[in-house]
Amino acid sequence: MPITKRVYLTFPANLIREPLVCRMYDELKVEFNLRTASVTEEIGIIGLELSGEADRVEKAIDFFRERGVRVEPIALDVIAG
Repeated sequence: MPITKRVYLTFPANLIREPLVCRMYDELKVEFNLRTASVTEEIGIIGLELSGEADRVEKAIDFFRERGVRVEPIALDVIAG
């Protein structure tokens, strides 16, 4: 059954220039909707919606964590705007 999860991804400085969201899609085919982003030379924070079958969405979250990205649920699954 398809689900949508909203998460914040926090990228450390060494991963900011890596196209990890695109790589996740290429590998897992989990749809994403970029809702907000703030990137500096020191840190990158992205608000992302991940949509697809529940097991695939969890694999997408694991994909980011395994690569050193902090993944946090957005409270109440709500993104402003």
